[in-house]
Amino acid sequence: MTTALTVLTKPKDGARLFDVVWSTGRQMHGLVTVDMRCDTEANDVAAELSAMQYLLEERAVCGHDRAGKSLQLTCSFGAVRKLVAGRSTKPSLIPFALFLRTRFADASIVVSKDEQFIRLDRATKYADRLTVTSPLLSAFILSDGLRVGLTQHALNAYMARYQNAVPSDAWRALRAAAQDRSTRLERATPAEVSRYGKGVRAYASPHGLRLIVVEGVPAPRIVTCYYSRSAARRVMEMHTA
Repeated sequence: MTTALTVLTKPKDGARLFDVVWSTGRQMHGLVTVDMRCDTEANDVAAELSAMQYLLEERAVCGHDRAGKSLQLTCSFGAVRKLVAGRSTKPSLIPFALFLRTRFADASIVVSKDEQFIRLDRATKYADRLTVTSPLLSAFILSDGLRVGLTQHALNAYMARYQNAVPSDAWRALRAAAQDRSTRLERATPAEVSRYGKGVRAYASPHGLRLIVVEGVPAPRIVTCYYSRSAARRVMEMHTA
């Protein structure tokens, strides 16, 4: 069964405030006033993306722990579809759309400016305010408690290595591996340090998955992952010792 979220964004007072009206059906409506405290090439688009991510991940208006499978998102800017397709010419917006290229990569994106769905009398009863100082991250919590974001490259690498063609399933599997108590922080290899810098962190799962974490803004990110037979052997030896 497909779940739907519809949003429509309008400027409020000045260039940094935007009202994002949303609905998940005839009964559930709401309003998010977004205060953009960072500069982008299109603050209205960034505000809409930030509100969508907040509604999906923090408010969970389409269900707890949702990913993109069987999800339809109706937005008010065609720029969102360009960002998801990798065809945007506005680089400052790309990080704001990362959640649609990772956790919600399966979602179908529809563009509409139709305002007929809006029920302001209902929406204002569920009003939120969101202050955005930087793009939000679809975050994992690693086994040692470190909170990290996920890049599209890392998800694609996992899908290719484990032949998982469904982004939602791959995202959940990668998250499970990252959070597994047996996944351990290891010393980065010389090759990893050479490529990513001295601040690189490498985590090895008992099944041989190696997660490469690099510092970033606003938080560290898993930039790639790969299978390492030697890493799997070391972790297994630690558990059997």
